Amino acid sequence: MKKIIFLSICLMASTMLSAQLPSVTLKNINGKTIDTKNLNNNGKPFIISFFATWCKPCLRELEAINEVYADWVDQTGVLLIAISIDDTQNSLKVAPEVKAKGWEYTVLLDPNGDFKRAMGVNLIPACFVVDGNGKIVHSRTGYKNGEEESLINEVRKIIEQGKKKKTTAQKTTDAVAPIADRVAQTVIPAAEQVTAAVVPFAGKVVEVVVPAATTAYEKGVKPVVKAVAKKVKEIEEQEKN
Repeated sequence: MKKIIFLSICLMASTMLSAQLPSVTLKNINGKTIDTKNLNNNGKPFIISFFATWCKPCLRELEAINEVYADWVDQTGVLLIAISIDDTQNSLKVAPEVKAKGWEYTVLLDPNGDFKRAMGVNLIPACFVVDGNGKIVHSRTGYKNGEEESLINEVRKIIEQGKKKKTTAQKTTDAVAPIADRVAQTVIPAAEQVTAAVVPFAGKVVEVVVPAATTAYEKGVKPVVKAVAKKVKEIEEQEKN
Protein backbone atom coordinates (compact mmCIF):
# COMPACT_ATOMS: atom_id res chain seq x y z
CA MET A 1 0.00 0.00 0.00
CA LYS A 2 2.82 2.41 0.92
CA LYS A 3 4.49 1.60 -2.40
CA ILE A 4 1.31 2.45 -4.31
CA ILE A 5 0.96 5.78 -2.49
CA PHE A 6 4.61 6.60 -3.15
CA LEU A 7 4.26 5.81 -6.86
CA SER A 8 1.10 7.93 -7.07
CA ILE A 9 2.90 10.88 -5.52
CA CYS A 10 5.83 10.49 -7.91
CA LEU A 11 3.46 10.32 -10.89
CA MET A 12 1.60 13.47 -9.83
CA ALA A 13 4.87 15.34 -9.24
CA SER A 14 6.25 14.39 -12.65
CA THR A 15 2.97 15.42 -14.30
CA MET A 16 3.13 18.87 -12.69
CA LEU A 17 6.71 19.56 -13.80
CA SER A 18 6.90 22.05 -16.70
CA ALA A 19 3.15 22.74 -16.26
CA GLN A 20 1.71 26.21 -15.79
CA LEU A 21 0.07 27.08 -12.49
CA PRO A 22 -3.65 26.19 -12.33
CA SER A 23 -6.30 28.86 -11.80
CA VAL A 24 -7.77 28.81 -8.29
CA THR A 25 -9.17 31.76 -6.36
CA LEU A 26 -7.61 32.22 -2.91
CA LYS A 27 -7.28 35.04 -0.39
CA ASN A 28 -4.20 36.34 1.37
CA ILE A 29 -4.11 36.92 5.12
CA ASN A 30 -5.37 40.47 4.56
CA GLY A 31 -8.46 39.27 2.69
CA LYS A 32 -7.34 40.23 -0.82
CA THR A 33 -8.49 37.84 -3.58
CA ILE A 34 -5.73 36.24 -5.67
CA ASP A 35 -5.96 34.05 -8.79
CA THR A 36 -3.17 31.49 -8.50
CA LYS A 37 -2.56 31.42 -12.27
CA ASN A 38 -1.31 35.01 -11.91
CA LEU A 39 1.24 34.25 -9.19
CA ASN A 40 4.58 35.68 -10.32
CA ASN A 41 7.80 37.35 -9.24
CA ASN A 42 8.23 39.91 -12.04
CA GLY A 43 10.02 37.46 -14.32
CA LYS A 44 12.19 35.93 -11.56
CA PRO A 45 11.89 32.44 -10.01
CA PHE A 46 9.71 31.87 -6.94
CA ILE A 47 8.94 29.08 -4.47
CA ILE A 48 5.51 27.80 -3.44
CA SER A 49 5.36 26.01 -0.09
CA PHE A 50 2.23 24.22 1.17
CA PHE A 51 1.99 24.14 4.96
CA ALA A 52 -0.41 24.04 7.90
CA THR A 53 -0.13 25.45 11.42
CA TRP A 54 -0.47 21.92 12.82
CA CYS A 55 2.30 20.48 10.57
CA LYS A 56 5.58 20.48 12.54
CA PRO A 57 7.89 19.61 9.58
CA CYS A 58 6.24 22.44 7.61
CA LEU A 59 6.92 24.95 10.37
CA ARG A 60 10.50 23.71 10.79
CA GLU A 61 11.19 24.20 7.10
CA LEU A 62 9.62 27.66 6.95
CA GLU A 63 11.55 28.67 10.08
CA ALA A 64 14.79 27.39 8.56
CA ILE A 65 14.13 29.33 5.38
CA ASN A 66 13.24 32.42 7.40
CA GLU A 67 16.74 32.46 8.89
CA VAL A 68 18.34 32.78 5.44
CA TYR A 69 15.48 34.32 3.47
CA ALA A 70 16.94 37.83 3.43
CA ASP A 71 20.20 36.44 1.97
CA TRP A 72 18.28 34.44 -0.63
CA VAL A 73 16.39 37.54 -1.72
CA ASP A 74 19.58 39.64 -1.90
CA GLN A 75 21.38 36.98 -3.94
CA THR A 76 18.62 35.86 -6.31
CA GLY A 77 15.54 38.06 -5.87
CA VAL A 78 13.52 34.94 -5.08
CA LEU A 79 10.01 35.14 -3.58
CA LEU A 80 8.45 32.53 -1.29
CA ILE A 81 4.68 32.08 -1.39
CA ALA A 82 3.40 30.02 1.54
CA ILE A 83 0.01 28.33 1.05
CA SER A 84 -1.85 27.43 4.24
CA ILE A 85 -4.16 24.42 3.90
CA ASP A 86 -5.63 24.94 7.39
CA ASP A 87 -9.41 24.49 7.37
CA THR A 88 -11.72 27.48 7.81
CA GLN A 89 -11.60 27.37 11.61
CA ASN A 90 -7.84 26.88 11.92
CA SER A 91 -7.10 29.41 9.16
CA LEU A 92 -7.87 32.10 11.73
CA LYS A 93 -4.61 31.11 13.43
CA VAL A 94 -2.49 31.68 10.32
CA ALA A 95 -2.14 35.49 10.41
CA PRO A 96 -1.18 35.59 14.12
CA GLU A 97 1.32 32.73 13.52
CA VAL A 98 2.93 34.56 10.59
CA LYS A 99 3.15 37.80 12.57
CA ALA A 100 4.56 36.08 15.67
CA LYS A 101 7.30 34.36 13.65
CA GLY A 102 8.13 37.48 11.67
CA TRP A 103 7.78 35.75 8.29
CA GLU A 104 8.22 38.04 5.30
CA TYR A 105 6.61 35.54 2.95
CA THR A 106 3.52 36.08 0.81
CA VAL A 107 0.92 33.94 2.60
CA LEU A 108 -2.29 32.67 0.96
CA LEU A 109 -5.16 30.67 2.48
CA ASP A 110 -6.49 27.48 0.87
CA PRO A 111 -9.08 26.34 3.47
CA ASN A 112 -10.98 24.08 1.07
CA GLY A 113 -7.82 22.53 -0.38
CA ASP A 114 -8.74 23.55 -3.94
CA PHE A 115 -5.26 24.73 -4.90
CA LYS A 116 -3.69 21.80 -3.04
CA ARG A 117 -5.69 19.34 -5.17
CA ALA A 118 -5.05 21.28 -8.38
CA MET A 119 -1.32 21.04 -7.68
CA GLY A 120 -1.53 17.31 -6.94
CA VAL A 121 -0.41 17.70 -3.32
CA ASN A 122 -1.14 14.74 -1.04
CA LEU A 123 1.50 15.23 1.66
CA ILE A 124 2.89 18.37 3.29
CA PRO A 125 5.22 20.09 3.41
CA ALA A 126 5.17 20.24 -0.38
CA CYS A 127 7.34 22.70 -2.28
CA PHE A 128 7.44 23.80 -5.90
CA VAL A 129 10.02 25.93 -7.69
CA VAL A 130 8.54 28.02 -10.50
CA ASP A 131 10.62 29.79 -13.14
CA GLY A 132 10.18 33.36 -14.34
CA ASN A 133 7.77 32.22 -17.07
CA GLY A 134 5.40 30.60 -14.58
CA LYS A 135 6.44 27.00 -15.31
CA ILE A 136 6.93 24.50 -12.50
CA VAL A 137 10.47 23.14 -12.81
CA HIS A 138 10.99 21.34 -9.49
CA SER A 139 8.88 19.80 -6.72
CA ARG A 140 9.31 17.75 -3.57
CA THR A 141 7.40 16.65 -0.48
CA GLY A 142 8.53 16.14 3.10
CA TYR A 143 11.36 17.87 4.93
CA LYS A 144 14.63 16.94 6.58
CA ASN A 145 16.97 19.44 8.21
CA GLY A 146 18.97 21.27 5.57
CA GLU A 147 16.72 20.34 2.63
CA GLU A 148 15.74 23.97 2.17
CA GLU A 149 19.08 24.37 0.36
CA SER A 150 17.79 22.23 -2.49
CA LEU A 151 15.15 24.87 -3.18
CA ILE A 152 17.53 27.80 -3.46
CA ASN A 153 19.92 25.66 -5.50
CA GLU A 154 17.13 25.07 -8.03
CA VAL A 155 16.49 28.83 -8.12
CA ARG A 156 20.18 29.49 -8.74
CA LYS A 157 20.17 26.90 -11.51
CA ILE A 158 17.26 28.67 -13.26
CA ILE A 159 19.05 32.01 -13.01
CA GLU A 160 22.29 30.52 -14.36
CA GLN A 161 20.47 28.92 -17.29
CA GLY A 162 18.89 32.29 -18.05
CA LYS A 163 22.31 33.96 -18.08
CA LYS A 164 23.67 31.29 -20.46
CA LYS A 165 20.75 31.83 -22.85
CA LYS A 166 21.37 35.60 -22.84
CA THR A 167 25.08 35.04 -23.43
CA THR A 168 24.37 32.71 -26.36
CA ALA A 169 21.90 35.18 -27.84
CA GLN A 170 24.42 38.01 -27.51
CA LYS A 171 27.17 35.94 -29.14
CA THR A 172 24.83 35.14 -32.03
CA THR A 173 24.01 38.83 -32.43
CA ASP A 174 27.67 39.78 -32.30
CA ALA A 175 28.48 37.17 -34.95
CA VAL A 176 25.61 38.03 -37.28
CA ALA A 177 25.80 41.84 -37.07
CA PRO A 178 29.08 42.21 -39.06
CA ILE A 179 27.77 39.83 -41.74
CA ALA A 180 24.55 41.83 -41.98
CA ASP A 181 26.59 45.02 -42.32
CA ARG A 182 28.67 43.51 -45.15
CA VAL A 183 25.53 42.33 -46.92
CA ALA A 184 24.03 45.80 -46.60
CA GLN A 185 27.24 47.38 -47.90
CA THR A 186 27.10 45.09 -50.94
CA VAL A 187 23.38 44.99 -51.63
CA ILE A 188 22.48 48.66 -51.20
CA PRO A 189 25.00 50.00 -53.75
CA ALA A 190 24.01 47.20 -56.14
CA ALA A 191 20.35 48.10 -55.73
CA GLU A 192 21.16 51.73 -56.38
CA GLN A 193 23.02 50.77 -59.56
CA VAL A 194 20.11 48.65 -60.75
CA THR A 195 17.72 51.52 -60.06
CA ALA A 196 19.95 53.96 -61.92
CA ALA A 197 20.00 51.60 -64.91
CA VAL A 198 16.31 50.74 -64.90
CA VAL A 199 14.79 54.20 -64.47
CA PRO A 200 16.02 55.58 -67.81
CA PHE A 201 15.02 52.31 -69.48
CA ALA A 202 11.59 52.54 -67.86
CA GLY A 203 11.26 56.05 -69.29
CA LYS A 204 12.04 54.74 -72.77
CA VAL A 205 9.49 51.96 -72.34
CA VAL A 206 6.86 54.54 -71.48
CA GLU A 207 7.85 56.64 -74.50
CA VAL A 208 7.36 53.62 -76.78
CA VAL A 209 4.36 51.93 -75.16
CA VAL A 210 2.10 54.93 -74.62
CA PRO A 211 2.12 56.13 -78.24
CA ALA A 212 1.71 52.55 -79.44
CA ALA A 213 -1.25 52.06 -77.17
CA THR A 214 -2.76 55.33 -78.34
CA THR A 215 -2.31 54.32 -81.98
CA ALA A 216 -3.86 50.92 -81.34
CA TYR A 217 -6.84 52.55 -79.70
CA GLU A 218 -7.31 55.06 -82.51
CA LYS A 219 -7.03 52.42 -85.23
CA GLY A 220 -8.67 49.44 -83.59
CA VAL A 221 -10.85 50.12 -80.60
CA LYS A 222 -12.15 53.60 -81.36
CA PRO A 223 -13.75 52.70 -84.73
CA VAL A 224 -15.48 49.71 -83.17
CA VAL A 225 -16.82 51.83 -80.34
CA LYS A 226 -18.10 54.40 -82.82
CA ALA A 227 -19.74 51.70 -84.95
CA VAL A 228 -21.50 50.19 -81.97
CA ALA A 229 -22.67 53.59 -80.77
CA LYS A 230 -24.01 54.38 -84.28
CA LYS A 231 -25.86 51.07 -84.46
CA VAL A 232 -27.42 51.62 -81.02
CA LYS A 233 -28.56 55.07 -82.08
CA GLU A 234 -30.15 53.68 -85.25
CA ILE A 235 -32.05 51.08 -83.26
CA GLU A 236 -33.31 53.74 -80.85
CA GLU A 237 -34.49 55.87 -83.79
CA GLN A 238 -36.34 52.92 -85.34
CA GLU A 239 -38.10 52.22 -82.08
CA LYS A 240 -39.24 55.83 -81.86
CA ASN A 241 -40.77 55.63 -85.33
